[in-house]
Amino acid sequence: MKVTALILLIAGCVLVTGCTTRLCDLTVVSTKTIDLQDLDLEGVDRAMNVTGTSYKQVFFIVPTGTADIEEAIDNALDKASGDLMIDAVVYWKYWYIPLIYGQFGFKVTGHVVKTKSWTSKLPPQ
Repeated sequence: MKVTALILLIAGCVLVTGCTTRLCDLTVVSTKTIDLQDLDLEGVDRAMNVTGTSYKQVFFIVPTGTADIEEAIDNALDKASGDLMIDAVVYWKYWYIPLIYGQFGFKVTGHVVKTKSWTSKLPPQ
């Protein structure tokens, strides 16, 4: 009985797969339009170590969509109300239980900088 349980445990561990891969390091990245002409990164507000994600699910063998790096960056920028990320690191992550369920997608971590004041986003009077 104990041998059967051990074999089932080993088989279960072998079937569950997962991986995290560091894709790239980016010094400056944004999905927003920014004027970099007179930008001084030393004097701007920043939120440290903000993480944005874009994950999709897999049911059976059918994915629910396509994960997107841009969506992960936008998620991080929205979390910190910023418009630019510095020292960003992009990861590809997935885990999967064959023929049952899994997740895959991108994770972006970095410092979010707010280069524009909130008043510049107001509609003109």
